[in-house]
Amino acid sequence: MNDIIAYYDELSTRYDADRFGNSYGRMVDAEERTILRRWLAPHAGGRVIDLGCGSGRFLDLATEGIDPSAGMVGVARAKFPGITVHHGSLADMPEGDVPIAAIFSMHVFMHLPLEEVRSIIGHAARLLRPGGSFIFDAPSALRRRLTGHRQEGWHGATALSPRDVLDLAGNGWRLKARRGILTLPVHRIPDRLRPAVRAADMMIGRSVIKDMASYTIFHLERAR
Repeated sequence: MNDIIAYYDELSTRYDADRFGNSYGRMVDAEERTILRRWLAPHAGGRVIDLGCGSGRFLDLATEGIDPSAGMVGVARAKFPGITVHHGSLADMPEGDVPIAAIFSMHVFMHLPLEEVRSIIGHAARLLRPGGSFIFDAPSALRRRLTGHRQEGWHGATALSPRDVLDLAGNGWRLKARRGILTLPVHRIPDRLRPAVRAADMMIGRSVIKDMASYTIFHLERAR
């Protein structure tokens, strides 16, 4: 975990420009944002946590953020001075007087060992109100199996299938929905054409072949 934190500390001041300051990054952001907005809409007005908020890319969809990287927290606080951004992990998250309606976590689980993912889902179960949502993404295990892709080191090494998610979550959750993104080889499509393929990519991500996408966004719902 220390290696991950050090990596993002070093990257914090240029993260937004490096990752999302181009047409590919903007397409990724648009697809993720569309799904998050739809799934968070029922929790409008409630307490929503961006877990692993990084530089604050999605803090406009949350009421609070939390991240273990001090560098990223500094950037996020500067961008969103009106939103509380905690430095730490979900285990450090104060419960507060208002129950948490939803937690979302993007581009986090892919870097973590499975037991840590299991632990985080357990913390979410304790913090969320009944009927609350936990939304997160991970590389598709099916896609990696079919392509023979093997990621070395910690960076993006953890891929998940729906069965993996249900096993990690255990009792008290239901897998309400999942969506695939980046099924199409967008990185090989000329910049000028990428906006045109986004709608097609999102349509595929809702279809029966959604698990063929590069990444899956999962929506767990806490038992009522």
